[in-house]
Amino acid sequence: ARHALASYLTGRLLPGPARIETAHVVLTLDPRNRQFYAKGALFVFEDCCKQVLRRGDWRDLSSTEFAQVKSQLKPRAYAELHWLCVYVDDRAYVAAELGADTRYRLIQNLQLQNDYPRAARAAQALESRCTLAAAAITAGVSLAEAQRVAHAFDVVGFLIPD
Repeated sequence: ARHALASYLTGRLLPGPARIETAHVVLTLDPRNRQFYAKGALFVFEDCCKQVLRRGDWRDLSSTEFAQVKSQLKPRAYAELHWLCVYVDDRAYVAAELGADTRYRLIQNLQLQNDYPRAARAAQALESRCTLAAAAITAGVSLAEAQRVAHAFDVVGFLIPD
């Protein structure tokens, strides 16, 4: 069976810690604690988010192997990787129905400044409880970009209508 990375982050496809090597990335997921372990900035995972991954390509890790991963890498929240999967999926935000004149509030933000500065500016604007149109103007991005950013935050549960 093949699934998008987002499905591995939101579903129960992995019974425990598992690793995959794809798109020049070694990625370890910990479904129990909803954390991932990998080297690199967020943008490094874009290709991984765009691929459809075979369940058989994931290698389940023993507790010893997983302990070794945890000793070498810092855990990162699934929300960060899930946000990216939604953000880079061109089909996802086009179908989103987030109104330009509806006021939204971002209840939690991510560290996007280094990898996605436009998205970071839009997210920062949304922290101040504004419409998507106002967020786009404040951030100096297109309305489509503001909607794309907002949709990704909405999917991970960080955006609420105000």
